[in-house]
Amino acid sequence: MNSRHLNSPELPVFQFNDGILLTRSLFNQAVKTLLKHEPHFHRYSSHSFRIGGATAAADHNTNGTHIQQAVRWKFSAHRGYIRPPSPSRHLKFF
Repeated sequence: MNSRHLNSPELPVFQFNDGILLTRSLFNQAVKTLLKHEPHFHRYSSHSFRIGGATAAADHNTNGTHIQQAVRWKFSAHRGYIRPPSPSRHLKFF
């Protein structure tokens, strides 16, 4: 899998080596498949990764503008995705 340039916000960020783009739908399918044996798998989607990424970045004192640019959000939308600190966030699952 390769990452694409972020100059085209309407295009997916990642593509497979054969040129097929990793769309939100394909990513959601992969998440659901990987987590299908977890008790609350239905709670997770590609959106969970945006929330987790924004929260992790904020936990590490990343500038809000950088978070916004990294996930290609406009204005201050990232603020609504950052979750408050939680002890369970630091658990190791694997």
